[in-house]
Amino acid sequence: MTATTAEVQTIVESPEQIRESQLPFPAFGFEGSTNVGGIRVMIAYDTANLFTAQADAYVSTAYPITPGYSNAVGKVIWTSPKSNTDAKGEEEEKK
Repeated sequence: MTATTAEVQTIVESPEQIRESQLPFPAFGFEGSTNVGGIRVMIAYDTANLFTAQADAYVSTAYPITPGYSNAVGKVIWTSPKSNTDAKGEEEEKK
């Protein structure tokens, strides 16, 4: 993958959207764009209770988003108001 650590950190801190995970452990997919294309960063959690201040997390993996490729993410649960991606995770057509 050609994304740098700084680009992955930026996606985690300011994602364009967040997706549910279909992995067998608590996780979310944070998605964003870089100069090389879309990147998905899977954030895994050490606790099943994700919504507490005590939830520890780590980057499980990061990889390029490949359209049409089967992956372990579900529906979009949050989209940045600044994003050009709609709630279904599809790029909006530029007019």
